[in-house]
Amino acid sequence: MSVMLMYSLICFWQVTAVLRNLADVSGAREIFMINKVVTSLVQLLKSFSSDQELVWNCSRILRYAIIKGHLKVFNFREHL
Repeated sequence: MSVMLMYSLICFWQVTAVLRNLADVSGAREIFMINKVVTSLVQLLKSFSSDQELVWNCSRILRYAIIKGHLKVFNFREHL
């Protein structure tokens, strides 16, 4: 793995960890939807689907959004 790719992954891990922690904060889910965070997460999952840490963080963020009912009309297929 190249050094640049490793630095990118570390950065993505940190960003998704912060988003994961914010996902359960009141009002954060609406901000995620407005700012297309979910679309960005889907793109990350497409690019780094073999990275367990990244996939775990993204899945937890998406799970919180779905449980709270904020993704009822979100069509993941449109973003794949």
